[in-house]
Amino acid sequence: MSVQWEVTLLSINTSEAGTSLFANGQMQVAANVLIKAINPINYDPYLLTAAELAKIELVDYYNTDEKLVGPWKFTSVENEFSHTMPQGTGCAADAGDPPTQPFMVDQNKRYWVSTTKAEVKRVGARIT
Repeated sequence: MSVQWEVTLLSINTSEAGTSLFANGQMQVAANVLIKAINPINYDPYLLTAAELAKIELVDYYNTDEKLVGPWKFTSVENEFSHTMPQGTGCAADAGDPPTQPFMVDQNKRYWVSTTKAEVKRVGARIT
């Protein structure tokens, strides 16, 4: 029997390099997904397995049923291209610390987002 668990926190943070990127399909922006989970029976922190962490997906923020597809892609593999915009062409990311909850175990999954479409896109996360 597998252990049941519940997500208590799921958030996305970006790197200090920012969230702007060229729509060339090559430049990537890091999306760091922070997740915390508990065993709902005894409220002990629960460590997700690698297979469970792999079920985290990036989605359209306004339609969480829609995984990033088409011109928007995400991967766990960082490519060799630059991940920073030239000075004055983008805005800085919020460098604030992510919220924390005491006695919880932080786990992270890093994805790299790229696009071939020039548009503003809000990205969310889900775990299936």
